[in-house]
Amino acid sequence: NLNPQPFRLEFKKAYWDSVTAIHPDEIAKGLRMPMCFLQGRDDIQVYADKDFVLWQEALGDRENCYFGLYEGLGHFFNDKTGSFDSDVMDDIVYFSTYLV
Repeated sequence: NLNPQPFRLEFKKAYWDSVTAIHPDEIAKGLRMPMCFLQGRDDIQVYADKDFVLWQEALGDRENCYFGLYEGLGHFFNDKTGSFDSDVMDDIVYFSTYLV
C-alpha cells in the first residue's frame, strides 16, 4: 500500500527563498559559545564531504569548537547492530566536560 508518487514538499517559493537566505556558518562565526560538530561518514541526510567540511572551514580554528567524524556511522550514530556508537558517546562526554 505504498504511494508510488515521489515524496514532495509542497512549500511556496517564498518559503524556500527565506530558507536559502540563511547562512548558518556566518551566524555561528558570531557566536562565542562552545560548539560540537559530530558527523557519521556514512550519513545520507547530511554529507560529510560537503557539510562537515564547511563547518570545519568556518570554525575549525576555534579552540571552543569540537569536531568528530566517525567512520561507518550514519545520521543517528548507530553501528551495524543498531547500537549507539561508544566513541560518539565518549566525545559527547569530553565536549560537555572540558569545553562547555
